[in-house]
Amino acid sequence: MWVQYDASIMQPMFRNAGEALGVTAIINLVNPNGTLYKSSVAVRELYEVEQLLAGAPPYSSQPGFKGLRSPAWPEDILGAIDSGRTERGRALYKDLCQGCHLAPVNEPAFWEDHRWQAPNAVGEQYLKLVEIPVTIIGTDPAQAAVLHTRKVTLPPYLGLDGTSDAGGTVVTNTFGAALAAVVERSVNVWCDEHKLSPSDRDRFNGHRPNLLQTKEIYKARPLNGIWATPPFLHNGSVPTIYSLLSPVEGRPKTFCLGNREYDPEQMGYRTECSPGMFQLDTSIDGNHNTGHEFRNGPRGQGVIGRGLSHEERLDLLEFLKSL
Repeated sequence: MWVQYDASIMQPMFRNAGEALGVTAIINLVNPNGTLYKSSVAVRELYEVEQLLAGAPPYSSQPGFKGLRSPAWPEDILGAIDSGRTERGRALYKDLCQGCHLAPVNEPAFWEDHRWQAPNAVGEQYLKLVEIPVTIIGTDPAQAAVLHTRKVTLPPYLGLDGTSDAGGTVVTNTFGAALAAVVERSVNVWCDEHKLSPSDRDRFNGHRPNLLQTKEIYKARPLNGIWATPPFLHNGSVPTIYSLLSPVEGRPKTFCLGNREYDPEQMGYRTECSPGMFQLDTSIDGNHNTGHEFRNGPRGQGVIGRGLSHEERLDLLEFLKSL
């Protein structure tokens, strides 16, 4: 199944090795006299970490996630969950949220959902999440578009497909295609040097090919543990879930990041500014806080549901604490 917010990557090794390169792992792309694509990416360790976090397949015994699980709401620290509000929020969730985010993971309906795929050749079973076009969800399109709109120029000695310029000295390619090729070749160099068998390579790659798609979509993830992941939306442009359930004009245009004090009423970190913090400006391209909006009126252009009263937002928040 596709991973990343924008459902762009299929293979876990591609995702993990690509992220390692993105946070300054060393790779040879400049010395054609050396081993091109040789890198400091620890491929075996990335596979082991992936296995540790994922755990056994969720259907290996009783349905349920066996690896790293989302944190439970700490009632002893952030306050007890209100059972009355939770039940009202449950009804709101089923009506407004479940169609995209699926049933709560702690309920049987989640494990019986038709989006669970049949086991593959090695017995692994995946959940196909709902994928929503940017034109419908209305959130900032920058991440979804960057893989096919951004262009990169490459020296011919890298041997990557692309369009040469008039002099034949550089190759122009989309960022997504270049990224897929560079990451795959870096992993293959490691596997060649360590003499991994084809079956071990397939296992390290999660039994999935290195495929990349650029559909300008975002995935709707299950919301277990959502309380612990502020700020919200794929670009972190909305500081609290209360703000996310509000019309766009009710969301802060700027706010500061870096505060570790949690706001249990609005479900997010406190956003007051102090020296040393970073101020996020949602007017900047890539930072827009539009979309995923609950507002009375016609649907479309980012409006996905009816407007919610203050009390309804609090009820939904209380239910989300219980997931």
